[in-house]
Amino acid sequence: MPGIPGYEHNGGVQPTEHIPTEKSRAIVAGYCCAGYNQEEIAEFMDIHVNTLAKHYRFELKTAKSSKIRRVGLKAYRLAMKGDTKMIEFILKTQGKWAAAKAPEEDEKDKKMQTLMEKVIDKL
Repeated sequence: MPGIPGYEHNGGVQPTEHIPTEKSRAIVAGYCCAGYNQEEIAEFMDIHVNTLAKHYRFELKTAKSSKIRRVGLKAYRLAMKGDTKMIEFILKTQGKWAAAKAPEEDEKDKKMQTLMEKVIDKL
């Protein structure tokens, strides 16, 4: 596709071997993080799916997990700065904490809730 780095024609009908560039790697990683599948990315890049898999294996394998890691670190930093919503979110999703029960909860649950609030206040 004209304008896509690494895609060059040699003046003939057949394109030359695809040569990945930093820009094309960033494009593939971006589309991967956005949830596009390999066929869609290959179509946008105007290359065959096999070419995509051959030249962009690292980006396809690591882009999404790398972005999730960065977002997770941001969430952790917010929690450590005292963002109570983020603290609660992390504890529920990563710490297996359950939401508070309705008023009919027993005494043990009330003590657990009080303890959770104290822990959150200390953070």
